[in-house]
Amino acid sequence: MALQARAVFQRYCFECHGQDGADEGGMHYVTDLSQLLARGKVNPSEPAKSRVLIRLRSADDPMPPVEKTGADRPDSKAIATIEAWIKVGAPAVVETVAAQEPPRSVVTTANVIATIHGHLARLEPEDRAYQRYFVLNHLHNQPPDRVPAAQLKSVRAATSKVLNSLSWRFEIAAPRPLDAAQTVLAIDTRDIDWDADASTGRPDLWLHLVSRYPYALKHDRYPDERGTRQMAEEIYNWTGIDIPWVRADWFVATASRPPLYHTLLYDAVFEDLARKPKVDVKLADGTISREPAMTAADLERWLRVNVAANLRRNRAARATEFFGLRGIRFRRRFPRRPNKSWPSWTTSSSKRSRSPVHPGRQQPGQRRSRPAAGVDPRARIAAERGRAEPSTAGGQWKIPDRRRSRRQ
Repeated sequence: MALQARAVFQRYCFECHGQDGADEGGMHYVTDLSQLLARGKVNPSEPAKSRVLIRLRSADDPMPPVEKTGADRPDSKAIATIEAWIKVGAPAVVETVAAQEPPRSVVTTANVIATIHGHLARLEPEDRAYQRYFVLNHLHNQPPDRVPAAQLKSVRAATSKVLNSLSWRFEIAAPRPLDAAQTVLAIDTRDIDWDADASTGRPDLWLHLVSRYPYALKHDRYPDERGTRQMAEEIYNWTGIDIPWVRADWFVATASRPPLYHTLLYDAVFEDLARKPKVDVKLADGTISREPAMTAADLERWLRVNVAANLRRNRAARATEFFGLRGIRFRRRFPRRPNKSWPSWTTSSSKRSRSPVHPGRQQPGQRRSRPAAGVDPRARIAAERGRAEPSTAGGQWKIPDRRRSRRQ
């Protein structure tokens, strides 16, 4: 039964939720039945309460979406298979998956050091100082029933995604696997603007990264074999740093959220950001972190974007979509792309027609559409409802006094 259920997810869901690192909705584990259970997507023996089955049967918001799969939607037999699997307790197929995947050869730390040393030795001397590495041999060495090959592939894809999310460069720089097992990924810091630049005051961002790294070890003095110690010492001398590699899974889990995310993307790059007032930011684990209040104007200044000039010169791409927010009715939203950023304008709650050509321009008999932006969630919601007004600070909004509004 478990194999049949996995086959259904493989056919209809895997393309968007796991294939080649696809991570739609943060769900890259759709074929890992144990993960569906652990993350609350499935309630064992309770099909009516299982979110996966609810979405498969949904008429209003079906999954997979019709526009993605077309006629190849899960039929009644496929849905019945998922329901039957849930009814019998949603068993996993760990043993079967392990049997299908051959045992992996062990990749030791000495192997990692030899791979990195060989890569650096092939480069020009002036390029070696910019090479950094992400390793996942500690995951590769786990049994396939604990860490299947699909999970290793997801970690490699996530490493590339997070790394490029922390770069202001427009070009994508994918880490390059160096060994056959793809346990060592190389990146040139110049490709992501992580290298120190005295002309702009940009610091070496890798130093900020490894300052938070809890697994930092040096191998030039450890009781390894002599050849490994010598290679490690040459690696440190060539790269000019004691910690030229970090674990890929640690990087994904730590650098993708505050405070390290903000440090790498903003604090270490915007010299004046540290002097800005701090605001409370609620992190994923529920804790509160004091972070600089970066505004849209700060971002546009860094990207060298002049929104007003681009709109005036008609140098903006436009799109229209319907979207909904919790607690807010569906509204027409008009994102415009002036050069490198995506500010947008949202119509107010009036049912009168809006101009799809110039959404930000006031039409006869209409209230002006307002940019839906801001650091205050209450003000942002108010902007969506058409009752917020811009403050003097760029990119921020304030809610007008209701009593004064009524008197007017």
